[in-house]
Amino acid sequence: MSRSHTARTSQTRTDWLARRLRASIRRGVLAPGKRLPSSREYSRTLGLGRNTVLAAFGKLIEEGWLVARHGSGTYVADPIPVIPAHARRAPADLAAAFSPTLSRRGMQLASTDRPRTTAFAPGVPDVSEFPFTQWLHCLQRASRRVTPRMLNYGQGGGLAALREALCQHLALTRGVLCDPGDIIITSGTADSLLLCATLFAEAGDGAVVEQPGYSQAAGVLRSAGLAVSAVSVDAEGLDPLRIQTAAPPRVLYFTPCRQYPLGHELSMARRAALSAWAQRYGAVLLEDDYDSEFVGSGEPRMPMRAAPGGESVVLLGSFSKIMFPGLRIAYVVMPHALAAQAQRAAARLFMAARPWEQLALAEFITSGRLRQHLLRMRASLARKHGWFRQLWQKELGDVMRLAGDAGALHGVAMLPPGGRDQPLVQRLREAGFAPEALSSMCLERPRSQGLVIGHGSLSMGELKRLGPRLVHEIAAGLRARA
Repeated sequence: MSRSHTARTSQTRTDWLARRLRASIRRGVLAPGKRLPSSREYSRTLGLGRNTVLAAFGKLIEEGWLVARHGSGTYVADPIPVIPAHARRAPADLAAAFSPTLSRRGMQLASTDRPRTTAFAPGVPDVSEFPFTQWLHCLQRASRRVTPRMLNYGQGGGLAALREALCQHLALTRGVLCDPGDIIITSGTADSLLLCATLFAEAGDGAVVEQPGYSQAAGVLRSAGLAVSAVSVDAEGLDPLRIQTAAPPRVLYFTPCRQYPLGHELSMARRAALSAWAQRYGAVLLEDDYDSEFVGSGEPRMPMRAAPGGESVVLLGSFSKIMFPGLRIAYVVMPHALAAQAQRAAARLFMAARPWEQLALAEFITSGRLRQHLLRMRASLARKHGWFRQLWQKELGDVMRLAGDAGALHGVAMLPPGGRDQPLVQRLREAGFAPEALSSMCLERPRSQGLVIGHGSLSMGELKRLGPRLVHEIAAGLRARA
């Protein structure tokens, strides 16, 4: 290596360290008067030559950012230099000052602010009812069964033990017959949707979602480059005859067993019409079976995947609502003919590891603990629903009707004609409650106006304490805008 090249490399490292120290002083990370580590410590920590560190210190001493005190060390100047606004920056500083900006999509995502509380937030279970002691025992036993291979990059599709347990669970509780190889484990419904959008559509293709519906689904499909259109729902669910897309439709995301958030079941006639529509356009149906295990009246509703001829439907499921959101385990049941290809694609897109949780969940399912938990939760939700409905009927029943079945985590209350849900939701947020505006779940006009109220997120004690306050705040908000 030439001497000139070595000198240039040393100078580059000196400038780099000087910029880092200067920026830290400007931002207050290194406060005025603070003693810096010795040049030997910087050299050892950063892997730089000591002469490089001394040169950076000397540069900043000359500029007035640092002060050397003989026998004591090097300190940040106090006060630090004042740089006039019109002062010319060196090219290196201009490069260091560059700040990336968010895209329009990024700005839209960043503008969505989660409420600070989960009180009455829809789609959130009461985690205090989850049997965490039993879950901890499953995790402890799983930790003894984890192999070195499992600690490597995740196996495509997830661990075989969990996929086999899910096959049994889906057959017993949802009537869905599949092979373990048809199942792909993901880290959430958003990942499942992104996987399906990538596998089944090209950028610019059309995608269809329900209105009102799960707003995150539309966001994920858009982020995958798809042109998203909405189809309105009524008491029979979505109507395929109303579907209009700007681009050829390739995927349709829907919730037929319990439409989110309105709770309607897709009628048999609409199911047949939707299957015919999918065949006509060559579109893939993405069925989200999000919390149908909680349906309280009668047996759980049958997913389209379980119906005759439903093998081509892609089934999405998650454990966030039936167990707890922090678990971050979901799954996709692929059509059998595409399962092997989908497994290989998933292995490249997602490294679904978390072997402890996957093994523990497999045992939680096969031991019957999940089934027991679901039975307890179904009974608990029915009690909460009954109590909250009585409170609502007494205080607000003559103004707003609360819809929702006994096993739902939430209910929907439509506002009176002319009402606007966004200001009311803002008032409730300020009061410490987290219902969502129904209009925020609509992509296109006209947007329905109402409240989506998650009474299932609270314990019965919390519900009895906070329920009257919520109802009082809603009534006050309606009066204020009357």
